[in-house]
Amino acid sequence: MGKVGIILAISVLLAISSFTYFQYQTNEKLVHQQQSDIDMLAKMVKIDFRENMSLKHQNNQLIQQLAIVRDSIQWYKGKIKSLEGKLYRREKEIKSLKSELSNSQNRFFTLENEINQLKTKASSSQEQISVLEMEKNKLLSQSDSLYRAHHQQMELLKASKAEIVEYQTKQLKQEDIQSLIENTQVSLKNVLIRTAPNSKNLNKIKKNGKAWYYTEIHLDMNHPNTDLLLDEEFVLKIIDLDTNQPISYVEKNPIFPESDQNTEGVLFNYDTNTPILYFYNTEPKTSANYGIQLYYLHDGKEIELLTGFHQIIRDRKVRDVFEMKN
Repeated sequence: MGKVGIILAISVLLAISSFTYFQYQTNEKLVHQQQSDIDMLAKMVKIDFRENMSLKHQNNQLIQQLAIVRDSIQWYKGKIKSLEGKLYRREKEIKSLKSELSNSQNRFFTLENEINQLKTKASSSQEQISVLEMEKNKLLSQSDSLYRAHHQQMELLKASKAEIVEYQTKQLKQEDIQSLIENTQVSLKNVLIRTAPNSKNLNKIKKNGKAWYYTEIHLDMNHPNTDLLLDEEFVLKIIDLDTNQPISYVEKNPIFPESDQNTEGVLFNYDTNTPILYFYNTEPKTSANYGIQLYYLHDGKEIELLTGFHQIIRDRKVRDVFEMKN
């Protein structure tokens, strides 16, 4: 091989080596990037899995509560229908008693006239008068029994009507509860996660659970019939989504002085204004995911609202309100 050939061969080998090294470096970067993407996806899947499990738990509770409300509505409808049947039969009985009483009274007056006429006639026998007097007394006793029966049925009719009204009221209340659950739109206007009321907003919570002591929630609540919400009592809870347990509301709330210590949420009555609720809790919050759940209170029972759940912290990062609306 000549000198020129040797130089050409060396040049080709150097070019191949350079290309191979460059390709190796590029592939290595791609592998690292792919691995990073895989790790990120795995992380997202893990987060989504936790969130989905939490949502599934919330949905199961909501489904059970809705089923109870719907069953109650159907039970009241059946009870009202049964009472209306009894009411119809009672009204027929009263109508029949009223007719009998009227006939008895008419016959009584007829007999009384006949007896008076017989007494004016010299030809009338005492025996005829006695027979009519006996029939008249019998009718008088019968009329008295019919009157008492009529009065009793009227009292029962009045009680039946009151009972129907009572069950109708209860049915309407259950229908209102169903409407509140299904049709109340709950959204977040603002969520402030802080160490203290006047400190800066936290964008992320620490693994040791410290620094997050104060939470301020601005709610937006709407319903097609605003009157259903007015003066109704609600409770807002912060839920640890990794354990599905509510955070204790430890300190007294100056805005709601009637709220007890160590309760699991903040109570409030809706009055058309934007509810602004404050949580003071100095316990370490070591989980990675937290959400809020709004409940409607009825007869001491907490009933979840269909749109009352929002995740406020995901993988220790405080979610943006706009993100929560989408």
